[in-house]
Amino acid sequence: MIDTHAHMNLAEYEDDRGETLERARAAGVRGIVNIGIDEATSRECLDLAGKGAGDLYATVGLHPNSAAGAGDLNWIEALTDHPRVVGVGETGLDFYRDRATPVEQERAFDRQIEIARRKELTLIVHVREAEERVLSMLEAVEGVLGVWHCFSGTLDHARRALDLGLFLGIGGPVTFKRSDRRELLAQIPRDRVVLETDCPFLAPHPHRGRRNEPAYLRLIRESVAESWGVSEEEVDRLTDSAATALFRRDLASSAESSGG
Repeated sequence: MIDTHAHMNLAEYEDDRGETLERARAAGVRGIVNIGIDEATSRECLDLAGKGAGDLYATVGLHPNSAAGAGDLNWIEALTDHPRVVGVGETGLDFYRDRATPVEQERAFDRQIEIARRKELTLIVHVREAEERVLSMLEAVEGVLGVWHCFSGTLDHARRALDLGLFLGIGGPVTFKRSDRRELLAQIPRDRVVLETDCPFLAPHPHRGRRNEPAYLRLIRESVAESWGVSEEEVDRLTDSAATALFRRDLASSAESSGG
């Protein structure tokens, strides 16, 4: 299993980060991508990746909720030269919250799209109550390889995203009893789905409401297997292959070679 979206750098893991990572490895998680949401957390993700056992990676970017007064974002471009950086973001649009205006969010999103395209890095896309605008912005450019993080859109949104070449990130909500994600999963290509925890947020059932962690990825895998009517081993094969295509590298290879 590959956890394609985690925030293991955050303070929620300050007291037991090492133990949490060991639980993940014991559960079968062979790679973790930690996601930056501003300059400070992006640097934290890089530092964590540098201290890992070969199975930790980083993205660098600015979350839409932090886009107010963002400036030119040249720091993102500079940080992408780090060898453990596999993506740009978490970027996108969030019209649910008003911590930054739509204009500020779109300016920051557009800049990060441009960096990801030029650097040939994966774009990590956050979408909340802004599906149509995100899709229209991405449809206006070419050559974007990315993932719709925590996909919560409709089947039409999924099809448009897939037409753009995006992958869909599936996390804890697929395990919730009243979730409609399982029905949606049955209608989208299996080779375009990646697993994610978004930890410490969005813990899957039966841990909902508590701190999430990468070891719980197995619960998400279990729900995906039920939706697809396949074994959990087949979900591993399909989603690990999708993660390799998404990030243009085998995120599990370094962990295996280092014994992690």
